[in-house]
Amino acid sequence: MTVHCHEALDEVRVIATVYCHERRANVNREELEAATGVSARNIRYLITEGILPPPEGAARAARYTDEHVRILQIYTEAKADGVGSLDIIRRRIAGEENRSTTVVVPGIELVVDRDGLEGDLTVEQIMAALRAVVEAKFGR
Repeated sequence: MTVHCHEALDEVRVIATVYCHERRANVNREELEAATGVSARNIRYLITEGILPPPEGAARAARYTDEHVRILQIYTEAKADGVGSLDIIRRRIAGEENRSTTVVVPGIELVVDRDGLEGDLTVEQIMAALRAVVEAKFGR
């Protein structure tokens, strides 16, 4: 079951997703869909892409474990955060996430992905790149 909580906090809209499920070591595809909110089509895609391991058993006898539920919850959270890269999602699943997000001012967030940084950038180079993006977005 997925519960979405929306509330205003210091003029910043906070959206939290809370996942609740019983410990089930053996569910079918329909039960997995119900527990995670992920469609059968998307489950098949994630198996094909290697994000999700194949189920135990084949066809109608296929069974999914708590590990499948855990992975789909991480995938769903990543998608809700706007993450489109399967590589980043794989790192989150593996617990190797090396990314942080900071609210600079309400409405603007800075996301730092240490794995994506190229070379030894100086603070001045980073600030110049940020200035260029802000000027382009706001026309200032």
